Amino acid sequence: DPGTQQPETPEQPPPDTQDPGTQDPGTQDPGDDPGTQQPGTSDPGTSSEEPGTGESDPADLTPGEQVEQAMGEIEDLAVPEEVKEDLKQAVDRLSDLIDDPGTSAADRKIYAQVLEHVTEMLGLIDDPETSPAERRALIVSLQAVEEMMKKALDDGASPADRSAYKKLTLGLTGAGTRLTDPGTDEDESTPPEDSSQTRPAARPPQTPPEQADQAAGGMKDALDEGTRPQRPQDRKKIESMARSQVQAFVTAQDPSATDEDRAAAEKELDEPARSAEDPRYREVLEQVEEYNASDACVSLLEKRTRQSGWASGSLWGLSDPVCDRPRSAGAEDTSSKWNKLFVCVDQESFSTCAAYIPED
Repeated sequence: DPGTQQPETPEQPPPDTQDPGTQDPGTQDPGDDPGTQQPGTSDPGTSSEEPGTGESDPADLTPGEQVEQAMGEIEDLAVPEEVKEDLKQAVDRLSDLIDDPGTSAADRKIYAQVLEHVTEMLGLIDDPETSPAERRALIVSLQAVEEMMKKALDDGASPADRSAYKKLTLGLTGAGTRLTDPGTDEDESTPPEDSSQTRPAARPPQTPPEQADQAAGGMKDALDEGTRPQRPQDRKKIESMARSQVQAFVTAQDPSATDEDRAAAEKELDEPARSAEDPRYREVLEQVEEYNASDACVSLLEKRTRQSGWASGSLWGLSDPVCDRPRSAGAEDTSSKWNKLFVCVDQESFSTCAAYIPED
């Protein structure tokens, strides 16, 4: 009865318990994933700042506030200006889509979640506890977001492809927010206090940042007009492989995925890197080096092989203008068993050239 309440016993807690500035950031539960919270649903008893960043938890901000925070964090990044522009364009694009009255409610929800994830990933990049490899993987993932969003909005793409890219973008950014997680939820040696309750599933082990970098970088390069394959047939092949790699990363980072699905995803993520040790790839690399390939060509061959595997990734690299000289030399060297392969890559879609790989 409000009429019986004594004035000296107010219901409101003392002011010092509400000041987030006095909250020890180290007390925030590292198992909480702000990327999965809906704005406005966070616990007011916890700090609204991300540990180590001094920035507000994106889940507690409106989309407009998230954009403002994201832009400030991008500006502070120690990266080339062109990378900053990529990231700013991604944030601007998401902001415009959220504000567009023509955006459907379902799509607006996806874009809002992606923006929240992007803002959180930028906070992780700024976190001093984030390793250099993790920081690079996060930046490359954000660059991939810009290219994937272009594809999701491409009128020339099929409705199925546009829908798939929207969902894959949401998956990639969600996985990115978990990239620096330790991989466990709690001490499993301690049983739940209430034996009738089941323990939440532990988070999967952290995916190595090098694999995240490889998957996201492959996606970015497969879609970017400056790096994607020149011929449509090749483009389709590499894009499909890049999507599979990103989906594997998303699944490997998904705490709700089964152990079997995560194991399959991790195996798929490993395949391109293993391709770099394939004897046939090593032979092609030796041939290219014999034709006085530049360091840039050799580096690109290795990069594409690690992104898309042997033989598709290797031939993608060989088809690049940076490898024009050794490719042309190989096409003219009729004494080499690799001659027909080099001729094919020089003149045709490289995705049709696997038949010319020597058997022995």
